[in-house]
Amino acid sequence: MLYIAEERPKALAGTITWTSFYQGQMNLAKSFPDSLNGKYELIADMTEALNMAQQYESGKISKEDFYKWRETGNAASAAKAAQSEKNRAQCEYEARAASASVQATGRSGINFDQIFKERELFELCMRAKQ
Repeated sequence: MLYIAEERPKALAGTITWTSFYQGQMNLAKSFPDSLNGKYELIADMTEALNMAQQYESGKISKEDFYKWRETGNAASAAKAAQSEKNRAQCEYEARAASASVQATGRSGINFDQIFKERELFELCMRAKQ
């Protein structure tokens, strides 16, 4: 995300607070459409991040503890993103393979039935993996 690329270096340098950084991410997450998969999970993650940043900035937790929490969270996010990408690729393959035998019913040369079936199977597969 462009916001993260621009604002994280500022937070790391101390130009802006971590609270401001995570509040900006929260505002972005809230602006996403409700239909976006993972929107509410992202909002929950940003709520936790805001809480941790506020604790750090108020002196309730040390800098080391805050950065350790960030490293753990970043590692978990990277693992989750990798798994999500793997699931997406697997669902695309399975949907394409399962819908390959759908016969075209129109004369346009475009097999809309196959396209719709593939999309339906992909969405079902992704929901099952969440």
